[in-house]
Amino acid sequence: MHVFLTNRKIIDILIGDRAIKVREKKITLPYLSGPDLVGLSNELGYLVTYGSQSRWVYMNDLIEFLIGKDDISRLFKRHFSLSHFDSFFDEETQEELVDQHKEIVNSAMNENIGLELGQLFLGAEVTLYGHYVRLA
Repeated sequence: MHVFLTNRKIIDILIGDRAIKVREKKITLPYLSGPDLVGLSNELGYLVTYGSQSRWVYMNDLIEFLIGKDDISRLFKRHFSLSHFDSFFDEETQEELVDQHKEIVNSAMNENIGLELGQLFLGAEVTLYGHYVRLA
């Protein structure tokens, strides 16, 4: 059911290696280093130590662990929360921050991540427009 989440292109978006299109420009999600991914894994209950694995392998293993626990929504609630983007924005008002954050999350979902993943984000209402989804 959640097999698409372990697709390498999806993982590359999630770890900040693959650009997504926002307002006609390419951006990446916040970059997650190996130690960042180990910390995230440990925070979410998947105990791992930092070693020589590729960053995408850490994320893949974490996703598979959380799917097995039927708890994958915790990863995406945390990963796409506004606080994860704290140092990412240079907008001045809270409203602009929230708007830009929604645009980035919507764009990430539109990069073939799909409706199922969108429904996991922060309990937001998800609307399908053809092959695209929109958070409300």
